[in-house]
Amino acid sequence: LQNFYERINNVDIGHFTILNLLGIDGNFEDANALQNNWIATQVNSIKNTSEFYFNTKSQSLTATTTSGNHVISYDLARFAVGNHKYFFKAKIYNKTGKVKLSLKNRKTDGSYEETFSGVSNFNTDLWFDNYTSLSLTNLYSTPEFTANIYLTTDLGDVSFTGAGQNSYIDGAMVVDLTNMGNLPAP
Repeated sequence: LQNFYERINNVDIGHFTILNLLGIDGNFEDANALQNNWIATQVNSIKNTSEFYFNTKSQSLTATTTSGNHVISYDLARFAVGNHKYFFKAKIYNKTGKVKLSLKNRKTDGSYEETFSGVSNFNTDLWFDNYTSLSLTNLYSTPEFTANIYLTTDLGDVSFTGAGQNSYIDGAMVVDLTNMGNLPAP
């Protein structure tokens, strides 16, 4: 299963169908900047063909020199179902700074629930898996559910003044674990 996360939108393993919700809009790494439904905030994103884990490219994310969060976010609201558990994973290659993944949902009362991945202690020149999961308690009247890739400081701070922090991202995927095996192919 080494190539399990490789450029796959639908995979049939036995009787289970695994649907990468991020693949609906095209492979994460294929665009020269970002695919549809991704929004960059204080991050420059370009396709990288020199460093990659799968196939021939990754996305290179670089923090701008502004203060605040440096993040790219994907709108998952159209896939959100209350009481479902979602899993978010990507391959990360840190050049300077680190990366945190998060899943964030706005609940019925307007408050937010969010889970973050850990921040690896790995330095540069090594690809590693980073992941998080979130069980959606309930949904706001107009659902707000996002997958987020934060550039961070070496200590994992998500809000900071950017100084060119740079990481490569490959194989990003979000899966509805509750519905695995029950989803039709898109």
